[in-house]
Amino acid sequence: MSGKIAVMLLVAALGDLPPAPDDAAIADPAPLLGGAVIECSDADLSRKTCSALATFTPDASGELVNINRTLIDAAAPDLVLTTRFAIHRRGQMLCFRVDDASLASPRFEARGRLVDSDATRKRQAQFQTMLRPYLGQQICETYVRDGGAIRVEAWVGENRMRDLDRNVVWVTPGDGYILRP
Repeated sequence: MSGKIAVMLLVAALGDLPPAPDDAAIADPAPLLGGAVIECSDADLSRKTCSALATFTPDASGELVNINRTLIDAAAPDLVLTTRFAIHRRGQMLCFRVDDASLASPRFEARGRLVDSDATRKRQAQFQTMLRPYLGQQICETYVRDGGAIRVEAWVGENRMRDLDRNVVWVTPGDGYILRP
């Protein structure tokens, strides 16, 4: 599993809101909330593919959750890591806390079926080992317009983590985007 993918999930600590970019550049994350729009990372617009697809929808209890499906190995494009985090808004940021439930959430699927093998259990343990130092911490991201794309800026406390920035596009479920390398 790519360390960058796991670390992207772990980008901010408890504390004050980080300094915001120019307000005009901030993309309001409201369209993401409710599932009408999906976050597509590393989009190939001509092939309609993404390396990760994230939805932000209420669960049965009404709590807003982020379910992120991520390709973890280009050599095995059908193997997908699925994580689930309860999220909340802080101003124009989307945030979540790493807790025991989020540590237990990683699942591996192939073609929609749960994969439970020695290899996936090892990858799940690696993912949990990377998350464990952030247990109890809050992770926040800001969405900033960057030309035609949206750049997700990662924060640790008041420190920006530029090496974790990524470009995304917002697509609808009907647009036909799929997970592929």
